[in-house]
Amino acid sequence: MTPQVHLAYVPRGVALACALVYLKKDPDLYGWWIGAADSTMSAAYFKLEAFYSAARTMLYVTEGSDLYGGWRFDLTSGTARPIDPIPVEPELAHELERTQDAFSAEWLTFADDPGAEREHLRYREAELAFGPEVNLRFQRLNKLDRGDPVWRHYSRAFERAVLDFLGPRWPLDYGKT
Repeated sequence: MTPQVHLAYVPRGVALACALVYLKKDPDLYGWWIGAADSTMSAAYFKLEAFYSAARTMLYVTEGSDLYGGWRFDLTSGTARPIDPIPVEPELAHELERTQDAFSAEWLTFADDPGAEREHLRYREAELAFGPEVNLRFQRLNKLDRGDPVWRHYSRAFERAVLDFLGPRWPLDYGKT
């Protein structure tokens, strides 16, 4: 399973709008997101159950980034509906954690990371937006398409249908119509 990624950055606004990584595990899809939601950042692991089948796709999410608490909310309708926790299989939980860790190490920097102040300084010198909690690594900005007010990056095999499904349902501001 090769991770697919999407990132969105608003250089004259909220800074990191969305960072998304997912793994395809037919008929389901699993991943993690972080991004701006109102005036805070929201992060969660997610499961798109039956995404690659004829059955109705369900969107289950964790509470924050707590994989070991199980899938805690059904966001299929776009409203977070609490559910009895559905356990995440241990092997899948470990794989999702490894994927999220690798993705974050490559693309993101957090306020408590060593070197965060240096990252902030680079953004300030470039007169670009910098968020208080999480940001894109400055050296990765060159990987984004800068043709629009929102700078974006999609991995080669990223499926737009994933973002189309998540956008109207997740708590992030990004992708809302």
